[in-house]
Amino acid sequence: MIVCVHGTYKRNLESILESGLKRMKRLHVHFSSGLPTDGEVISGMRRDVNVLIYLDVRKALEEGMKLYISDNKVILT
Repeated sequence: MIVCVHGTYKRNLESILESGLKRMKRLHVHFSSGLPTDGEVISGMRRDVNVLIYLDVRKALEEGMKLYISDNKVILT
């Protein structure tokens, strides 16, 4: 199974649930292919996040979402 997870903070969760993930000042929404607890350096996620939002990759692709993988393995929308 492909792991595609966005790390954030509890203080942001209500806004995300109301209006979805936003790219903010970036070009893309960033997702990680691993978790902070995996014991290795995880690109695309801060180590101190306290909320994990998992993307259903199969459903996202079926619905036409485009995903890209950067050189440092960050998954981008």
